[in-house]
Amino acid sequence: MAQKMFRIFCVFFASLCAAFSASAKTIKADIIVYGGTSAGVVAAVQAAREGKSVVLVAPEPHLGAMSSAGLGFTDSGKTATIGGASKEFYHRIWLEYAKPESWKFGKKRENFRAAGQGTKSMDDENQLTWIFEPSVAERVYENWLAEYKIPVYKNTYLDRSKKGVRKDKGKIVSFKSLKGDVFVGKVFIDATFEGDLMAAAGCSYTIGREPNSQYRETCNGSRLGKLSGHRHHFQKQVDPYVIKGDPKSGVLKHVSTEKVAPAGEGD
Repeated sequence: MAQKMFRIFCVFFASLCAAFSASAKTIKADIIVYGGTSAGVVAAVQAAREGKSVVLVAPEPHLGAMSSAGLGFTDSGKTATIGGASKEFYHRIWLEYAKPESWKFGKKRENFRAAGQGTKSMDDENQLTWIFEPSVAERVYENWLAEYKIPVYKNTYLDRSKKGVRKDKGKIVSFKSLKGDVFVGKVFIDATFEGDLMAAAGCSYTIGREPNSQYRETCNGSRLGKLSGHRHHFQKQVDPYVIKGDPKSGVLKHVSTEKVAPAGEGD
């Protein structure tokens, strides 16, 4: 009985492997971009504009990362510093909000007066919009890629095992996804937040902030209170304890009791 069950299992496993192999694909392009972030989308678009074949592989189900996940109140205090494809993104946002159907929640465009960090939301003179909804940002990215007919593979994670990335003389020539698809390219762009592809390819990396002394700089390492220069600290005293004023009650969730490194030191 045990031998029979084992044979049945072997047949089932072999069939499963055969089905998996049959569904796996090999995708080739001049440039393979890994990461569905804003940078990933823009890199893919720019590659297509320069006449290269390009594929965007996104672990995420949604494109745009922070821009399409809620960071629509953009840090845009000095908008004159924003140019290139980034500026084009904000122009495309402006075009989306020029459409009446984009206003779904009662507020009309002419009555919208929200402002960012010293910047008005709608710059009609330059046709730029700095504050936007996540869904609008995602639509802009999707349409941008479709405009250049760039293939996008969402929910496609890199196989980070030793066999996931193949190199030739130190250069990446292909990587495999957890689905079994193989992406072959001449150039690979890692547009993830954490550098997943580079790490899987064996690139060295560090974690944490280096001290000022390492590169003879002045703004690295620990930044305490007003030293940050941007008021990135509590302006008033905040009680950190579970029971207000009682250290014995322990601290609130996500509050650390570790000693903060001196200003400018690495952590």
